[in-house]
Amino acid sequence: YTAVLKVMYNGFPNNAASLQGVISDARFRAVTQYAVGHFTDNYDATTILSSDELELYNTLIGIKDGAKNVPEDATLDIYRNTMEVHASTT
Repeated sequence: YTAVLKVMYNGFPNNAASLQGVISDARFRAVTQYAVGHFTDNYDATTILSSDELELYNTLIGIKDGAKNVPEDATLDIYRNTMEVHASTT
């Protein structure tokens, strides 16, 4: 939870540590999603990223320094599917 929160704080669209640099918004969003996937699904995006994107990715996942710490009062609301099906009677 804390690692994903830090990715979201520093990644797209918040860019708290001004990490985006020359990377487009679309690629910044993608790298942020890959970094989230690193923590939620053990996804490894290192082989599909450009050198600038890889540097950003490594910063977002904590391998490289540069990301800001998340404020203590920050929260992350994540949707959790309960897989419940509710039939409508109308």
